[in-house]
Amino acid sequence: MAITVLLLIALVQIVQMSGDRLVKAMSRK
Repeated sequence: MAITVLLLIALVQIVQMSGDRLVKAMSRK
């Protein structure tokens, strides 16, 4: 259980980071 929770948290963080990068790229344009 703990392993799956950690994986989910890691995935969420990666998605948030990628989303922030996309937002910054769009704002720059």
